[in-house]
Amino acid sequence: MMNRIGDISSAVEYAKQAPYYERVLPTQAVDKLEDFHAIPFLDNKTYRQNTPPNNNDLCAKNPAGCFVFSSGGTTSEPRLILRDFDDIGDQHEYFQGLNLGPADTVINLFMPGIWGVFSTTNIALSHLGCRIIPQGGTRLDEEAMAQIKFFVKRFGANCFTGMPSTILTVADYLKNDDEARAKVNKIYCLGEKVFQSTLDYLCKIFPNAVVKSAYGCMESAAIGYQCANKTLSDYHVFPYQYVEIVDPETGNIVPDEQFGEIIITTLKRRLIPLVRYRTGDIGALTTDECECGGETQTLNVKGRSQDMIVSASLHVAVDQIRNILSKFPECSDAFQIIVGNYNHRDAIKIMIESESPSTNLAGRIKEKCISEIQDLESELQTGRIHSFEIVCVAKNSIERVRSTGKIKRIIDLRK
Repeated sequence: MMNRIGDISSAVEYAKQAPYYERVLPTQAVDKLEDFHAIPFLDNKTYRQNTPPNNNDLCAKNPAGCFVFSSGGTTSEPRLILRDFDDIGDQHEYFQGLNLGPADTVINLFMPGIWGVFSTTNIALSHLGCRIIPQGGTRLDEEAMAQIKFFVKRFGANCFTGMPSTILTVADYLKNDDEARAKVNKIYCLGEKVFQSTLDYLCKIFPNAVVKSAYGCMESAAIGYQCANKTLSDYHVFPYQYVEIVDPETGNIVPDEQFGEIIITTLKRRLIPLVRYRTGDIGALTTDECECGGETQTLNVKGRSQDMIVSASLHVAVDQIRNILSKFPECSDAFQIIVGNYNHRDAIKIMIESESPSTNLAGRIKEKCISEIQDLESELQTGRIHSFEIVCVAKNSIERVRSTGKIKRIIDLRK
């Protein structure tokens, strides 16, 4: 792991301007990595408790001159993210691997609204001098698809930005139009993991396209980017981010190339600094020189930790499913979420043990899931998710881990 104690020490001192950090950070300067590693982690629950609308305790400066975004959550309690304007202005660096500029016309297919990435992408692309078409990916009906085809064929649009599931939907629409397929030569993905099958399909439909993505979370902004040589789940770490990989159970630092939870510390002076923030993602670090000449760390991102699945715009936590099932006395706490691919779309199946399994019970649970899991219904309707299935089975039907007797809550079969 790269030793950047000078940058870390400055970031910690700056963070002390926030009341929360003033309480939890050491009063003396952090001038050794051992001191830094002794600082407690910041988890998402604590983040939410110390940011607006609850209070401003994680803000290092007056929360003005900023955007307010939502990063999902339930409809009744959205998770709010505050990003100052300077922080947003740096996002043009995300697109390094695509070499975007004035010669490019970009169709922005991210979801418009308070979710953030649509707006910030437009701002970032404006810094690069691109021609921007803010199409949005919320409505992908025949009329919207015809508009997209028009912009590609008649207006010279050559680049798509959006979630992989959205771009796949557009790819399906254009797959029989050779002229349109040939014109698209750049694709930028964010918000979902890009699997090999996704990359293969996009490159099949758009044979001239370079496909790149960035890695990050709304709280931290982007953590990693892809140069011309990086693809799939490998990212260079931005110099203004510091990444640690820890054992999620013990919190101890793990060696290079070993997977663990990704911990992020923001090194630049931003409205809400993050010091040892738990992302909930699993990854591994290597430090080697890339062919692009960059000597920054390479971060390989495996995916979410074992308590959540990310599919299209869905973020479904194990605890959320557990809470839904608690409303059905016929169900036990024994359940398993299985995520696979079908025709390049995610297919989600939840196996639930019950004393009296039935298709009627499964149907009622599915209705409850659709009503309580944000975006599930819309993602099914638009086809960004292939299917969402509830299967009720008899007790002890779900396989247990032999050594512990526990159920593996999430089985991710996506490739």
